[in-house]
Amino acid sequence: MKKLLFKIFTGMLIFTSCTKSDLRNQIATNEEEVTVPTQRKCASVEVLQEQLLADPGLRRRMDDIESFTKRFAG
Repeated sequence: MKKLLFKIFTGMLIFTSCTKSDLRNQIATNEEEVTVPTQRKCASVEVLQEQLLADPGLRRRMDDIESFTKRFAG
């Protein structure tokens, strides 16, 4: 009995998961306009530059970590 219930539950799970992805695909294709980002909007480089200006010792600590990593890996 447990094996039968497990098979039924698994079949229902597979069926519903396939149905949901099909619905998402239909919704995506029915949209009139799909916006695609044309420019990357990540500010990590700007934040790093601000941190380096605020803390002059940060560059040295970053270089120390990098050299330790290279020695450990090589």
